[in-house]
Amino acid sequence: MLALSLSKSKGGEKCERRKMCAMRHARVTQREVLRGLWRSDRSATQVMQPSIPATQLKELTYIPVVQAAKVVGVIAAIIFFIYGLFVGLGVGASISLVPGVSGFSGVFAAIAIIILMPIFGFIVGFVGTAIEVLIYNWIVPRIGGIQVRVK
Repeated sequence: MLALSLSKSKGGEKCERRKMCAMRHARVTQREVLRGLWRSDRSATQVMQPSIPATQLKELTYIPVVQAAKVVGVIAAIIFFIYGLFVGLGVGASISLVPGVSGFSGVFAAIAIIILMPIFGFIVGFVGTAIEVLIYNWIVPRIGGIQVRVK
């Protein structure tokens, strides 16, 4: 156990060890402070926040570009397909209501939108993610990667 030594000064009691002082002010147990489960964020209010021990965090230093782009592209294609259903039905119905235009034009437009939206979504998701991952992989050695907790 750490000993807390206090000395009287003009401003009141003064703590020599910051962790012990933070523990005393926040009413956190000494065991939690010693294990590193609580830390002070050095703000004006000295709010105590739980912290994850550094042994559980791993740094994400590299992301495979093509694999990440494929996954996000497929997710975007699924989302764009669902969106395309609503847009296609709306456009198809709107075109069918125009006087002088056959109903087949509206059906053709709806089918085209439902087919083209997922393709467009995959392309946008793939290219956008590939660019973002390339930038991430270029920046990580300079400023550090994202820290994640893994099992």
